[in-house]
Amino acid sequence: MFTLKDIEASEKKRDDEKSKSKQRGYNNKPQRVEPQMITEPVAESSVGVSDVAKELAELKEMGLKTKLEE
Repeated sequence: MFTLKDIEASEKKRDDEKSKSKQRGYNNKPQRVEPQMITEPVAESSVGVSDVAKELAELKEMGLKTKLEE
C-alpha cells in the first residue's frame, strides 16, 4: 500500500529525471551544440588517381556512361 509521501516522492523523482533528460536552455529552447575542432590529422586515403581512372575505364567498357559524358 502506498502512502501520500511515497506517491509524492515518486512524482518528484520522475519530474527530476524528466528535466534531466531534456537538454534545454533559456526559454525552453534547445541549446546550440558548438562543433568541436578536429585536432588530429585525418587519415589519408589509400586510393590513388590511377585506381579511380582504372575503375572508370572498366565501367566505360561495360557500357555505363558517366555524368561527364552526358
